[in-house]
Amino acid sequence: MYNKIKYLLICSVLLPFMAGAQQVDNSPFSSFGIGNLHSDDLAFYQGFGGLGASYIDPFHINIKNPASYAFLNSAAYEMGVSARYQQTSDGENKNLGWHGNLDYLVLGFPLRNPINASLDPIKRDWKFGMSLFLKPHSTVGYNISTIQNDSNLGSYQNNFEGYGGTYKMMWGNAAKYKSFSFGANVGYLFGNINFNENIYFEDDIYTFENRYAIDYNVNGFIWDAGMIYSWFINKDAYEKDKSVKTKVLNIGVYGNSAQKFYSINDVTKESLYTSLTLTDTLVSDLGVKGEGTLPAELGFGATYYGDNKYVIGFNYEYGAWSQYRNSVRNETLMDSWKLTLGGSYRPDVKSFNNYFKRIAYKFGVFYQKDPQVIDNIQITDTGINLGASFPFYYQRKISHINAAFRFGVKGTGTPIQERYGKVTLGFTFNDDQWFIKRKYN
Repeated sequence: MYNKIKYLLICSVLLPFMAGAQQVDNSPFSSFGIGNLHSDDLAFYQGFGGLGASYIDPFHINIKNPASYAFLNSAAYEMGVSARYQQTSDGENKNLGWHGNLDYLVLGFPLRNPINASLDPIKRDWKFGMSLFLKPHSTVGYNISTIQNDSNLGSYQNNFEGYGGTYKMMWGNAAKYKSFSFGANVGYLFGNINFNENIYFEDDIYTFENRYAIDYNVNGFIWDAGMIYSWFINKDAYEKDKSVKTKVLNIGVYGNSAQKFYSINDVTKESLYTSLTLTDTLVSDLGVKGEGTLPAELGFGATYYGDNKYVIGFNYEYGAWSQYRNSVRNETLMDSWKLTLGGSYRPDVKSFNNYFKRIAYKFGVFYQKDPQVIDNIQITDTGINLGASFPFYYQRKISHINAAFRFGVKGTGTPIQERYGKVTLGFTFNDDQWFIKRKYN
């Protein structure tokens, strides 16, 4: 009971902080759409690049495919933080910078205590799980200046700035029957995004400086669903001889339909006469209602488990971002996709005298095409992932620290290129006594 209260208190303290905190980013690519999209892979899954369609773990929550909740054998509370270093270049100029975020808060648990289930003489084919989480969905953060020359107007400067982002709070449930599971998340998308543009004429003090700003609050109901089939390949041989090395293949799929979002917008356009400090407001539309469409998405993959020693798999996901619409800020995006190959190796999960053998070492590679387009060239993102899961005991319960590293290049072949490195640190605390029914003789 103490642990349950503690986890809920931590959530109640951090949830308002996370929801009200300003997301930090510094990427010119975030000027498109609703910003740079955040992956739904938690730190445990980021280490091998994300195998969220089909990967299941009894101690870690997989929010990418809600069908995985039914495979949980312990309540889990997870939180993650990240830091990212990047070098942005346009061929002539370079910008270096660090930024970081609180990445997610997640709580998940089986709806029937696994200890009670193991002691029940009647073995049931059904199993259920549930999850709640809050995390960033997208981030906007950039500040770009360009200087140009005109034969009539002289030198002038274009400034583009944006900040903000969106969050999603989701509630998910899953049901498992024998080897097949199905789950769904439903929730709420919300956030604030601000875009600013201005032109400043440096050579002519008698020219008006133009300013244009859009400030809009986004909200809408969202959902996603998934399925997982887990095939115990050598189940018969294992039941006859428990020393046989297990072989399991998981196949999973997840996705969502196109979904609407709504916005309340403040749009202003001004001309500032700098020499006389006069401002002429050309447009001032406050509280204007708008709407838009987020795209349909689909992902699928497979994961093979070789006993408790190694895992290898792939994940493919597709987003129909050409369907994206925003009545306040019209722009054209392209369909996105991502392919990930990854796996992990743990020398000996049962080792008592060598802690390093109980660590899971992870690796992965990925290639993706993002929705953003610059000069008719779609943005690509290519890189590698490394990671490790460090088990430890907290109040006599198994828990984990998960570290993930990502190194990549974004925007190859376009006027702007990012080279980056990202580190994510996740903490998972487990408790197998939730919903336990105690019996006394």
